[in-house]
Amino acid sequence: MPSESPRSDDDRSVPSDPTDAAAGIDQEALYGTVRRAVEDAILDAVGTMLAVAVGTAIGIAGASFLLRTATDSGLSVPVLAAGVWLTAIGFYVVASTLGVVQPVRDWF
Repeated sequence: MPSESPRSDDDRSVPSDPTDAAAGIDQEALYGTVRRAVEDAILDAVGTMLAVAVGTAIGIAGASFLLRTATDSGLSVPVLAAGVWLTAIGFYVVASTLGVVQPVRDWF
């Protein structure tokens, strides 16, 4: 008869078989949680790509205003100001979307 060493209480809390630990999880609840997490991740990725695209479009529009103003014979101050602001806003939207700078909602 093999002698067994006495087990402590700590040994009993750790299941010897990993399937024993998973047996207590409700499969429907697990499926629902994983499905919501994946859906959330996909929506976050799509939202990030759309925000970067919008910021890039705004920045390109601002750069277009700047180039158009610079190539004209007379510098129109309102168009130049609009170009600078649109370029700055486009860069800010892209940078805040990617987490480079702090979003406006965290300022206050």
